[in-house]
Order: sequence, then C-alpha cells, then structure tokens
Amino acid sequence: MSKDPIYTEEYMEARRAKPGDESRAIVLMIGDRFFCGFGKKDRVIVAWSLAGAWLFGSWDPDGIAKIESRITKRGITFERRIVSLEQ
Repeated sequence: MSKDPIYTEEYMEARRAKPGDESRAIVLMIGDRFFCGFGKKDRVIVAWSLAGAWLFGSWDPDGIAKIESRITKRGITFERRIVSLEQ
C-alpha cells in the first residue's frame, strides 16, 4: 500500500463493488483521456483508454470528492462520465 492517506484499507474496501452496482462506474475525463492515478510530486496520470482508467463506484462519493479536489488543486479541468455494462 502507498503511504498516501487516500489508499487506506477502509477506502479500498469502500471502492469494492456492492451488490447491484457492478454494471455502472464513474470515470474522470481529462481532455480526451481518463484519470488513472497520481505520480511523483502529485502529478496526475492519465490513460489513453478506458481499460487503464480508475473506476469509481457510485456508492463512494467521498472517495471521488477527494480525488477531484486533488485534481482541481493542480488547476486541471475534468468531467465526470458514467460508464455502464449493457447486457
């Protein structure tokens, strides 16, 4: 685990899917790419495709808010997008 307080065990447990929520997730779009983490010196890392994106569950609004505030502090604009699995 990282020393970053966002990656606590409680936070990771909250990010795991809850029953009924498996088919929807929220991603953060930065331009035409997807947010996938933070690097050295709190730099924002982006992925070119959805496969590398960091997926957030709708049951974890606090986790999304923490990430969004860190991105906003860097002066980066982003938007939330909902992705879903259609069966």
